Amino acid sequence: MESYTQTLLEHPFFQGMKEEDVRLVAECGKEVTFESEQVIFRQDEVAVRFFVILEGTVALQIRMAEQHPLTVQTLGDGTVLGWSWIFPHEEWKFDARVIDPVKAIVIDTRCLHTKVQEHPGLGYELFRRFAGIMAERLQATRMQLMDIYRPGVSTSLH
Repeated sequence: MESYTQTLLEHPFFQGMKEEDVRLVAECGKEVTFESEQVIFRQDEVAVRFFVILEGTVALQIRMAEQHPLTVQTLGDGTVLGWSWIFPHEEWKFDARVIDPVKAIVIDTRCLHTKVQEHPGLGYELFRRFAGIMAERLQATRMQLMDIYRPGVSTSLH
């Protein structure tokens, strides 16, 4: 079994975490790749993983009735995709569509939940880091919606 500990230690999301905690996360991971236009996950599907993006670009999109999807945020190298897994039985809040081919480490969060039960400090550290991501995504969504509903602004979406 390949270890992704060193790769994760070098990723911005994990910088400053204890190596032992990163090793525990890495034990739940495997490398994946996605091609352009591939959908990584869809809004309303059950969230049981997250992605540590090593290379590539992903668009987070909201599906809007009878319109093209609205891109809320674009994520690239050095970011993390997916926070919905933190809450049990939770569903994705966005679609994730690949713009440029992606290389990532996918973390199986069913495995990770078990590790967090055994190592509560790991859970605290991950939640603290993901809380920042949740706030960032909320702000990005807010800004996009303000643009859509601003008087005098065209509502055609690309």
